[in-house]
Amino acid sequence: AAYIGRIRNLARAVAQSYYDSRERLGFPMAPRAWVAQIPKKEKAAA
Repeated sequence: AAYIGRIRNLARAVAQSYYDSRERLGFPMAPRAWVAQIPKKEKAAA
């Protein structure tokens, strides 16, 4: 069970890192309508 937990934590960290990198670039491949829908609190946290 501990091994699965470590894998899940690693996957979560990778996903967050990817999201953060795309956010820094302004989500270049996402439609502008989607980018406009990102909640303000998430934009401010960056």
